[in-house]
Amino acid sequence: MQQRIRFAHATILSAVTQLCVHYLGRPVPVLVHGYGYPVPDGRGFLGGLGTVAGPWLEPGFRERGYDDLAERITIAVQLIDAFNAMIVQLTGQPEFAHVHYIDLRPELSNNPADYKKWWGNELHPTSRGFDAVTARFADALSNLP
Repeated sequence: MQQRIRFAHATILSAVTQLCVHYLGRPVPVLVHGYGYPVPDGRGFLGGLGTVAGPWLEPGFRERGYDDLAERITIAVQLIDAFNAMIVQLTGQPEFAHVHYIDLRPELSNNPADYKKWWGNELHPTSRGFDAVTARFADALSNLP
């Protein structure tokens, strides 16, 4: 997380910043997020003819012997927390002062009792979930300096 993924994000943010400076004369505000807590339950994206993509997470967990959904949820939380921490640290660097972090973790429930109201599958929110995420982005945009 602190090496390859951080390097990839820093590279992308640096490239976007350089392009903005080159073409616009200044960096522009950039919003980034570290995702919400997904639920690796094996649901893929359903199209008109059935599953058209996914599942993405559950097969990897299962292959490594993690058969219990509660255990997979706990591991997913740890991974997403580490990813968010890396994003926060990266956006705190002086060269990324124009990059603003949005914490989406509170927006999408991973509670076994109601997560399907928020997550349409392992990686994508439902309409209700997208509304919550959109509200966070709108709020962040309205509060940019």
